[in-house]
Amino acid sequence: MLNLVWKSLRNRPLRTGIALLQAFLGALVVALALALAFSQDRAANTSTDVAQINAGKHTKNSTTIYSMFAASDLPKLQKLAPDVQLLDVIGQDWVSGLEAGTTRYKLADSRTTGPYSPELTGLKVLHGRYFSARDVASGAKVVALSSNAARAIYGRENAVGETLGLINGPPGSKSVPYRVVAVTESTRQNSQGPASPLLKPAVLSAYNKAGTLLVRARAGRLSQAKAQLLSAARSLYKNDPQIKSQGGGFYFTPVGNPFDSGSTGVNTTLRAFFAIAARTLTVSSLGVLASLLVSVGERTRELGLRRAIGATRGQIVQTLLLEAALTTLLGGLLGVLLAILLAPALNTLFGSLLGGAVLAVSPALAAGVLVLFVGLSLLFGLVPALLGTRMRPTEALRMQG
Repeated sequence: MLNLVWKSLRNRPLRTGIALLQAFLGALVVALALALAFSQDRAANTSTDVAQINAGKHTKNSTTIYSMFAASDLPKLQKLAPDVQLLDVIGQDWVSGLEAGTTRYKLADSRTTGPYSPELTGLKVLHGRYFSARDVASGAKVVALSSNAARAIYGRENAVGETLGLINGPPGSKSVPYRVVAVTESTRQNSQGPASPLLKPAVLSAYNKAGTLLVRARAGRLSQAKAQLLSAARSLYKNDPQIKSQGGGFYFTPVGNPFDSGSTGVNTTLRAFFAIAARTLTVSSLGVLASLLVSVGERTRELGLRRAIGATRGQIVQTLLLEAALTTLLGGLLGVLLAILLAPALNTLFGSLLGGAVLAVSPALAAGVLVLFVGLSLLFGLVPALLGTRMRPTEALRMQG
């Protein structure tokens, strides 16, 4: 039967070519979409020993964050929480604009951090070096600039060594010079100004406070570290005027990339990639259905002759389904192979947009895509295959003269 199917496919090169191209493109898109979804999921769940603790009030409908944590408090908190391996702060800064030469730029977003934020969040430093503990302790006038902002201001990505003027007041305010020591990945675009984030050291002062602490626990001790840190924060900040006057306290949230304030979240990204895969599968399956319907209509005489010489309905159905499965398998195999080959190149070209995820089409994923495509081709091809057996042989022969 396989020889008969293969001969039938060769006798219809145009239709076979279209079916192969359809399966090829469908498998390529589905494999890459699923690989992106799974890579984002892995990236979001890679660090099981990292979390962030926020000061403020958190309810189902609203969130309020208090600026409470100072970098100088970290040694005290870590001493009270022995299962905490590393702590750092992230806070909102109030830089309203940038000045480069005689040109001023409106700034979309700026943050203040400690030296370990890239290590804890996965933020990539593309050029230069991030703030050191010494920079933080001395309040050094250094900044990390996003790559998009660097390109918008200087026309190139590597802006390390350049001097920027930071404006902390209303339009017309005098700028303060800061040296660019690092260029980081761009976590989002913003039409209102250079892309975020612009990052400054969180200095050791009582006035430069943040609303979020990043915490990494000792291996396998995250729940214990969170309990210890929560107890330590409640003890250390029990007299804070914000808590006394407004209530609230402290709550934990998972760590993704706190700098990505324009992100719609990992779950939304996953849903988008899965939706692309599902739609592609549906379109490809409908294509199989349409192709087989046309094929059955064109081959009425052939199918009638086969019935007349003794072929059973089951054999006709098997032949048509085998044709659909074979073309889908061959096209799908080419598609997933190309997806495997393209993955490293896509990582190189779009690595900064993947948010720390590594795009890879695993053998298991490739096999799963092939099984999905072949299975759906059999399912959607069953109706036209059954239609091809309903006509009596004499009627089929008469229709084709």
